[in-house]
Amino acid sequence: MVSMKTRLYQIRKELQPKVSQEKLAFAAGVSRQWYHRLETGKQERISYTTARNILNALNAERQARNLSALTLDQLNLRIV
Repeated sequence: MVSMKTRLYQIRKELQPKVSQEKLAFAAGVSRQWYHRLETGKQERISYTTARNILNALNAERQARNLSALTLDQLNLRIV
């Protein structure tokens, strides 16, 4: 199983052109620092609402690049 850190980082880095943590965090309604902690595994727990917001932000970026949408399960988040 891929860790949360690796999976979120990997998904973001697969986007070309690249998207910053700051842009995704803003779109998801969280701070860049908080998103960074989530992506690096320092923030382990996440609410369902915030997880959906991150998923929506990622999928908006993917849609702009004509990529298929992700599901919440694909993010490997620890939702509480």
